[in-house]
Amino acid sequence: MIMCLGGPAQDPWHDNSDGLMQMFHGYNGYADHTQPTMDGFAWNQNSASVMTSFSPEQLPVLNGLAKNFAVSDDWFSSLPGGTDVNRGFSVSGSAYDRLGTWEGGKAYQDWPDQAHRQSFWKTLWNHGHEDWKIYYNVIWDKAVFTYQLYLKGQIQAVDAAWAKAVLQEKETNNLPNSQWISPMEQFYDDIKYNKLPRFSYIEPAWVGESCTSYHPGSSSSGIASVVPAERALNDIYEALSSNPDIWSKTLLVVTFDKNGGLFDHVPPPYANKPWPNDSSDGFKFDIKGPRVPAIFASPWVKPNTVMRSSNGQGFDSTSFAATLLDWYGIAPSTWGLGDRIAKAPTTEGVLNEEKARKSVPKLSVPYDKSFPKNTNT
Repeated sequence: MIMCLGGPAQDPWHDNSDGLMQMFHGYNGYADHTQPTMDGFAWNQNSASVMTSFSPEQLPVLNGLAKNFAVSDDWFSSLPGGTDVNRGFSVSGSAYDRLGTWEGGKAYQDWPDQAHRQSFWKTLWNHGHEDWKIYYNVIWDKAVFTYQLYLKGQIQAVDAAWAKAVLQEKETNNLPNSQWISPMEQFYDDIKYNKLPRFSYIEPAWVGESCTSYHPGSSSSGIASVVPAERALNDIYEALSSNPDIWSKTLLVVTFDKNGGLFDHVPPPYANKPWPNDSSDGFKFDIKGPRVPAIFASPWVKPNTVMRSSNGQGFDSTSFAATLLDWYGIAPSTWGLGDRIAKAPTTEGVLNEEKARKSVPKLSVPYDKSFPKNTNT
């Protein structure tokens, strides 16, 4: 029998307080600045599934990319906590001095109108770099999640182009498509016609029956299959690698914002605070959260590469942002994104081939009862 290839039926607890309890088996460890014991996961949760994992055979795309290119086993979430704050670190260098999430309701709708820290897209724009695009899969609460929380209100031209696209969408009944924010279909067209921007940011479908973010418990049944995520990732990889002109100058980075309450045994290190006065409910944003996968695919990467930081402090999502800005040649003193990202180890060392590899590994995709073999849905 083919069962559902899914994670925990319930989204495991993973806010900041739960994360600290999982890492320290209580609160005192963090308060005393001790090393995390990493033995509080089962004690904190109400499901044994947080102690389980997938095999490489069950996730052949994610593991296939890691095996054929590079993986880091030294990559941590930026803080023990949820989606919005960890993604905030990845695109803005901090969690905005917040611990919770605000991806719905009035807080979500009103966020762009409140004063908050800029994103690296604003940093890029300030230095004359406009060749980038955010590709999205779903409209959430009448907005694109990444744009709504991390970019809207920062760049007038981007906002104007998106507002125009939204008006056109009402007339054509198509998803809004602008110069800097486009649906995923445009990503594949941009590859096909060699119009892919210098930097592409892909937001997966993080809700719905065909969720592509590897997120547990995100379907109406409560059990979300990871097969759509594997297939979507393979589609992205195949589209990029099938165009030699694009693949020869591409680095595909795949990572996750948080560990989601799932067990890991490696203690996260203490870290630089993003801004000196950041502190919320006793948490000072000075320790990373549990590890998350980080995979790098490029013809310039040797197979079976394992990437680790040279400073012994590990990578986190600010390393991705720091590397991006460094590659654009922007001086860290002008980033305006805080201290964590300014001191983050960068990842350019992953490009370790002397010349681009000609062969392109092919990966298999998994299937289960909800998404059978040899179908595209």
